[in-house]
Amino acid sequence: MDSKNFFKNNKRYFKFSICLILVAIVTIVFFRSSSNLDITLVYKEARDILSPFIYGIGIAYILNSNLKFLEASVFKNIKKKNIKRGLSITTTYVLLFSFLIWLISYLLPEIRNSLFDVSEYFKNFDINSFDKMIKENIPIDNKTIEEITVYMQDILAKFLKEFPNYAKKILSSTINIASVILNVILGIVISIYILFDKENIAKRSRKITFAILPKKTAISLINFCKESNSTFEKFFVGKIIDSTIIGLIFFAGASLLKAPFAVLLSIIIAVTNMIPFFGPFIGAIPTVFITLMFDISNPLKAVWITIFILLLQQFDGNILGPKILGDSIGVKPIGIIFAIIVGGAIFGPAGMFFGVPIFAVIFSTFNKFIDKKYFEKYGEKN
Repeated sequence: MDSKNFFKNNKRYFKFSICLILVAIVTIVFFRSSSNLDITLVYKEARDILSPFIYGIGIAYILNSNLKFLEASVFKNIKKKNIKRGLSITTTYVLLFSFLIWLISYLLPEIRNSLFDVSEYFKNFDINSFDKMIKENIPIDNKTIEEITVYMQDILAKFLKEFPNYAKKILSSTINIASVILNVILGIVISIYILFDKENIAKRSRKITFAILPKKTAISLINFCKESNSTFEKFFVGKIIDSTIIGLIFFAGASLLKAPFAVLLSIIIAVTNMIPFFGPFIGAIPTVFITLMFDISNPLKAVWITIFILLLQQFDGNILGPKILGDSIGVKPIGIIFAIIVGGAIFGPAGMFFGVPIFAVIFSTFNKFIDKKYFEKYGEKN
């Protein structure tokens, strides 16, 4: 075989080899020129630069469900697509800004004042005060009180030592949110463009995927993305609605029971309820503890709060949750527990929340792969 035909027949292999060599050269040059480069610093700078786009994508993703609802119900009779989309986007952001105005004008000051009061209370609190309050308000014998005091002393002392610091950090974060306002504003602008042109963005992304990847791989990737989006969207929207309702119900109940810091405790219950399975228990601990500490003269109130939380979680788990979420994730309880434990161990609280839909997507994809292989081998679906 002459050299001309040899190069012609192996053209794609030479192209691949040249690309591989170029990648190797660029990699070597990069690492040699960046021997003192702090990767974490590069990541932080890149994240800061891309923050408006990250915010924009996140905001658009969260608001997309509301946009689809408005287009399908409120503005369904409008024929012109651009007008329908414009009205839906305008309504969506009017609702968003109304919520933000309420949040800034009412809710944030309430949270700030509650955190400040809790911080000041615990700053001047010691184990002797705790022992004294128990003896004065709870009718049990001294031996039992001593055992309880000894058991709680170390735990309570550590908590009381660190709590003001955590409260100050939370308070500082609440007060200094102005540092991210510009990125949020830019993110909102970007999200408007994304929502208005989302079909074209999806179409272009699909074209790029097919241009870069083999057809079979591209189809599989697109189907995977569609399924992932469906799972995440149903789970996030469902949990937000579910947790908001639970938080409002708890606020009404806590107000009737005259619990301290009803707004703050309701937010704790609502936020922790976003975590499946373990969330209600995580939220109940600080809620009952704060209620007991701030009204130690009436420990029965903490008992009623505990009972109310248990009843509320039973209502959520057996009635409200299934009605809103349905079978949106398609994972058995043992799978949810596994996802929460693994996700929490790797990524902390965020992993406990995101672990469930991620595991649902992985589990569904794995099941489809197994079913396909089984069918190819035995010619049966089950």
